[in-house]
Amino acid sequence: MKLIKCPNCGNVKEFYEQATFVKRNDFVQNRDGRIEKVGEKQDSDSCGDSQIYCSACGYEIDEDYHLLLDRYTEALFEQA
Repeated sequence: MKLIKCPNCGNVKEFYEQATFVKRNDFVQNRDGRIEKVGEKQDSDSCGDSQIYCSACGYEIDEDYHLLLDRYTEALFEQA
């Protein structure tokens, strides 16, 4: 398997994914003007592109980052 390697610092060990998610909070305003939170919903699907970054230097990894995510998912299932 091809390793993901940061082209900026050479890191091949630690990376992180950044994605945007939607979170909805529902509120009710009482007659006296107080606002109470009555519910919360968070979608598990991202609503935009996700991106992989090098944990060592913060560089945005452009190529082959989906391979890293696929291997991570496979590792999760192998541990179960």
